Amino acid sequence: MNVLIAIDESPYSKAALDAVLDRPWAPGTKFSVITVVEPFHPEYAGWQTNYVPLAMEAQKAISQSSNLLIEEAKAALSKTFGADNVLGEVHEGYIKERILEVSREWPADLIVVGSHGRRGFTKFLLGSVSEAIASHANCSVEIVRLKENASAGHAGQAASSVEDSLN
Repeated sequence: MNVLIAIDESPYSKAALDAVLDRPWAPGTKFSVITVVEPFHPEYAGWQTNYVPLAMEAQKAISQSSNLLIEEAKAALSKTFGADNVLGEVHEGYIKERILEVSREWPADLIVVGSHGRRGFTKFLLGSVSEAIASHANCSVEIVRLKENASAGHAGQAASSVEDSLN
């Protein structure tokens, strides 16, 4: 079985990683943990060209932070499941689309993501990565949520629930 874990620096992603770490998996299960960095487009700076160098520095910092995030997640997974069973990569692209592409290319049998739990108008404005993945994935998807009484800073109190299982 191939399990793809898509994370970012949020406590919701920490809950998703913890959900994978906290359960037994069949021998031979492979894990790939990824994060996606959205590309910087200089044209977004518009008339303010002084913004470009600052944005490039911010993009570099995000990339470094993402690499550290993946290395930490790989270390935790390797400790539990063995280094030979764990991959990890930072990808560039649009988050929803890139996670789906990676899941097809690898190929994943299960995608695990955390849910930020947005609802209503906020969800409409910001979009939902977990919903898009559940709707368009070619494999099963597990969406991990924090317990209702857990604050965002306490991802260790995560509750794992399979919200959608496709195919």
